[in-house]
Amino acid sequence: MKGILAGRWRRRDFAMGVALAVVADAAVAGGPWPRRLAGVALGLPLPAAVALTIASEPPSTIEGSSDGGVVDERVGGGGVSGPADAVTFVRSVLAGCAVAGALTPETLGEGRRTWRVAGFAIPALALDAVDGIVARTTGTASTHGARLDTETDAAVFLLLSGVAARTVTPWAFVIGVARYAFVAGGRVRPAWRADLPPSRRRRAIAALQGVALSVALAPVVRRRVGRVLLTSAAAALVGSFGRDIALLETRRDSRRFRPRT
Repeated sequence: MKGILAGRWRRRDFAMGVALAVVADAAVAGGPWPRRLAGVALGLPLPAAVALTIASEPPSTIEGSSDGGVVDERVGGGGVSGPADAVTFVRSVLAGCAVAGALTPETLGEGRRTWRVAGFAIPALALDAVDGIVARTTGTASTHGARLDTETDAAVFLLLSGVAARTVTPWAFVIGVARYAFVAGGRVRPAWRADLPPSRRRRAIAALQGVALSVALAPVVRRRVGRVLLTSAAAALVGSFGRDIALLETRRDSRRFRPRT
């Protein structure tokens, strides 16, 4: 238990975590067993994928100094994670529970927002700001962890935007599919696969999506307010991707027509 709380989860701990996610999804979905099984089917893939990814993480090397000597410590690999990975896994479980909760008749049939959904969705979105801080604070930041965080963010947005599209406005689904559409476009336009420079604008707009989804899914917020927030956030996201695409295309053209020396 001490290792789990410290974020040092091993394969057997992830197996236990996935099993708990199954129980949680079934309990949150509630009702007859077919609905509970549907809750597991919809809510389990993301935490299972996160657990499998962390368990297969390649080992990395952390170099440090101790008593004037150099310490070369192998970390990761063998299914051992860091604290930030544990936060990411918890986020994935919460998002899965929110989707399972959306299978209730109030949400699925009547399109009503309920705390059964929002109570899991809001913490899942809020924790997006935590795992990166934990990784930097504990000195366990890695390229593998950053990629896992990015992919988990995208999946969480996809799942929760689908719920918001049913209960608030269909435009919410744009928030979930925008990144996947951009990645798919990169298969047609190789220029889109180039690295982009760090951008505060991009980070701010990504944070806006989480805030908009959190507020719009809360039952205490007027649906009209939620529609405005989600539509504005989706428009800002599309504009941000459009700006990045324009930058990538401009770079491509400049390389193409660069004079030879």
